[in-house]
Amino acid sequence: MPSFSARVLEQLKLYPASLCDVSRAKRPWELVPDGHKIGKPELLFREWKDEEVESLKKKFGGG
Repeated sequence: MPSFSARVLEQLKLYPASLCDVSRAKRPWELVPDGHKIGKPELLFREWKDEEVESLKKKFGGG
């Protein structure tokens, strides 16, 4: 779910180019600097209605 990752990074105000340093990946606590301000939190997933779940179960064979 690349769009999920993009939305999380956007909310955190962290951008992929700033996370590409492999040496920093070994020290994840350094990825977010002290005092970093995050963006506005928003829902990442919507709630599925029972009808949608049932429809998908029928379509894809879920019990």
